[in-house]
Amino acid sequence: MIIDAHTHIFGKKEVKPNWSWEGLNKLIGARSGKTAEEMAKYRDSSFDLTGNVFVSNMDRAGVDRAVVCAIDLGLAIPGEDAPIPIEEINRLTAQIIQRHPDRLYFSVAVDPRRKNARGIIEMGFRELGAKTVKLYPGSGWYPNDRIAYPIYEKCVELGLPVNYHTGPVYGPLKSKFSHPMHIDDVAADFPDLTIYCTHCGHGFFMEMVAIARARPNVICDIAAWLPWLYAGEALRFYQTWRYISNMIGYRRLLFASDHTGVKFSPDLRDEYVDWVKALTQIPFWVKEAGVTFKKEELEAFFSGNAIRWLKLH
Repeated sequence: MIIDAHTHIFGKKEVKPNWSWEGLNKLIGARSGKTAEEMAKYRDSSFDLTGNVFVSNMDRAGVDRAVVCAIDLGLAIPGEDAPIPIEEINRLTAQIIQRHPDRLYFSVAVDPRRKNARGIIEMGFRELGAKTVKLYPGSGWYPNDRIAYPIYEKCVELGLPVNYHTGPVYGPLKSKFSHPMHIDDVAADFPDLTIYCTHCGHGFFMEMVAIARARPNVICDIAAWLPWLYAGEALRFYQTWRYISNMIGYRRLLFASDHTGVKFSPDLRDEYVDWVKALTQIPFWVKEAGVTFKKEELEAFFSGNAIRWLKLH
């Protein structure tokens, strides 16, 4: 079984502020050789109110289940919140997931600076069946800012893991806020809180590994590391995957993609399929170079760790 522990479905454009789409289109366009305008048109055709496109992508890639995260970027730029309230964004995302109860799980999103942040988490858990709480520090707050501590207390009360974006961010967002160092205080102050650091810090992965190694309540994934393979750094990627697993323990590293449900198109790489293949079909020459994984390690990575840490059924 393969469980993708970190993905996104965007039912409509209004779930994110306009500046966020503009920044994302520029970023993805630069990576894929497209203009931002071309990516905007492509993105607009890919909003998925039913989740059917997303699930078909899972089928094509060979993914059995996925955790779908709503996202709250509305307070990143004053006066430029998303067109619809975060409560509605969470409900819309949950409704999409409820169409596919045997395939998808929900992660409720909130910015801790919102006055009703604790209430949003409570609603997400009790009414919408949230399995985790998605947090995005890059929108302008540090994880160890005391304004966020009340939501950590709520998450401990409800038994909900928190999922942080860690590593560099795009557009007008600031990467300093999502540096892994700021998570260390939270891990120390809330030892009973499961702290899930998606992307394993990416460009800051050495710092992320150092912190996770010292904090047993921190888990990680390597979502969105596919560019290493596209950039010709395949062996280094597999060696780094092995290194992270060795350093923090293979029972604390999850499979995830950060897949956003974009439709497959012949003129774009099918990144979801490429990512799953890269991890499930490790080339022979990589094994010859000394990078190998035991069966129990891969089973834990692809599903067991997500089931255990995120309390999935």
